[in-house]
Amino acid sequence: MKKRRIWWIFIAVGAGIVLVVSIMKKPKKISYNTVKVERGEIISMISATGTVNPVTSVDVGSQVSGIIQEVFVDFNSEVKKGQVIAQIDPTPFRAKLEQADANLTKAKIAVEDAKRTLDRNMELFSKNLIAQSEKDAAQTAYDNAVAQLKQAQASYDLALSDLRNTTITSPISGVVVSRNINAGQTVAASFSAPTLFTIARDLREMQIEANIDEGNIGRVKRGQKAIFTVDAFPEQTFTGEISQVRIAPQIVQRVVTYTVVIKVNNDELLLKPGMTANINIITDHKSDILKVPNAAFRFKPPENIRQQWLQMAQKSENFIQKTNKSGQPNVAQRRIQNITGIKPPEFKQAPVSTLWILSNGKKLRPVRVKTGITDGLFTEVESEDISEGTEVVTGINTAKTVSTRTSLPFGMGPPVRP
Repeated sequence: MKKRRIWWIFIAVGAGIVLVVSIMKKPKKISYNTVKVERGEIISMISATGTVNPVTSVDVGSQVSGIIQEVFVDFNSEVKKGQVIAQIDPTPFRAKLEQADANLTKAKIAVEDAKRTLDRNMELFSKNLIAQSEKDAAQTAYDNAVAQLKQAQASYDLALSDLRNTTITSPISGVVVSRNINAGQTVAASFSAPTLFTIARDLREMQIEANIDEGNIGRVKRGQKAIFTVDAFPEQTFTGEISQVRIAPQIVQRVVTYTVVIKVNNDELLLKPGMTANINIITDHKSDILKVPNAAFRFKPPENIRQQWLQMAQKSENFIQKTNKSGQPNVAQRRIQNITGIKPPEFKQAPVSTLWILSNGKKLRPVRVKTGITDGLFTEVESEDISEGTEVVTGINTAKTVSTRTSLPFGMGPPVRP
């Protein structure tokens, strides 16, 4: 009876050891993360930032120095071309004009007097009553008087112009965006004309100047659409159109960018000058195409699977070289080429990538695809072996199989009856 019990104990211990070893040596079960190929649209865009500005804006300054006597407009005032917007004290300029007028009158009188003297001396000289030197002196005095008259006339014109410049008018019709002066303020225009006002022609037409880096500027063309948002209206989307791609480069910290001008309609006057716009320029748009997530192109299968397919690719390449004498692959050969990665002629000029799909029996195999446009999340694909609904692998899940049975340590089980 004791021998029988010992025998059963040995059997139980042996079975337990076999079970543990089998569990420990059981290979890990590999499962794959997959997504299905979709049919839809892809919008390829370039992101950038820019500043909203009026299409035409003019800085209005002053050509003369003086004290601002009165300001007739304020911020956001609508003005017409030629409208008076400010007045500089004209008193000193009137005095200069009167002085110039007096000098001009004196110069005219001097010319008339020199003319009479010259005529008289010419008559006397014709009768040999005076010497040649006296006639020449009269001629010189007349010429000097004429020159002084021209100088006095120029001084008068300059004084008149300065007086007129004390009245500052709007050069265009538009809206006053900025006003930098107040009544009583002194304007100094000794070296350069100070900016007193900034006037925008029409705020219903705005433009955005965006900086595009050199890596993306080749995809930007005139006439392309752009959508953008501003922080003031984060839930509202605005649209525009590229009107100009400037070729002048801007280099900031070794980064080369180019300015792209986007024309925007602002009929509702929601956009203000100086706003920062977050822009997406639509460079390409396709609909009803096959697309896959970009994560599928970054997937790499286990090394043993890759080696198997590399060996198959080598055999297929040798098979094609032996059987295809015309140089043009038939249908069967083209399918082998697509699966193994051997490029057929139609793929030589197009960007080609490899995707891994789950085929019959959930087996992993590579497929060569021609790629198209991308929006950063999805990429257009084209292949004879991929259709809508095909499962494309994006990653691997490694899970260890664990038995759901619970057992007690050896020797702790129920007693075995003899």
